[in-house]
Amino acid sequence: RAAQVATMEAVMELFQYNRGNFMFDRKLRQTREYMEQDMRIKQFLLYREDIRDLTDLTVSKMDTYLMIALLEIGCCLDLLVEGVIRGAGSEKVHAAPPEWLLWMYVVSLAEAMMYLFLSSWFAIHASVSCHSYSVRLLTQFVRLPVPSKVQLDAAAAHATDFEAMGVQDLV
Repeated sequence: RAAQVATMEAVMELFQYNRGNFMFDRKLRQTREYMEQDMRIKQFLLYREDIRDLTDLTVSKMDTYLMIALLEIGCCLDLLVEGVIRGAGSEKVHAAPPEWLLWMYVVSLAEAMMYLFLSSWFAIHASVSCHSYSVRLLTQFVRLPVPSKVQLDAAAAHATDFEAMGVQDLV
């Protein structure tokens, strides 16, 4: 009888020892799974940051071009209305230029204004297109990986998994 009790206690001790090891391994596996998910999320956050950096570079460059083109349009408009850009205190009166020179002057200013207007328009279009493409990339192609219920359940540790194992797996 004492041998049976000792054998039973040894089996129970072995069972508890293996169960403890099983639960410890499951906890480590669960921690590893969660860390992998966290690393995947951080990787996609880096991808998203790279996309933002690349598109922000184009947007800021186009905004700079737009500002310069608008300033030059303002100078052309000032030349068209006033005739010359005057500094402070310069009120000299000049003789009337020949008519052909006046026409060349007006036509060249009109062409400059047209090209600067097109430049502004293209800069605005490029900036808006780049920004919208960035949004499209971030919302459709580089979304954060959200684990499914199956992945979360696979990472969870349950004591019933140990108890459902066969005798050969327990030892």
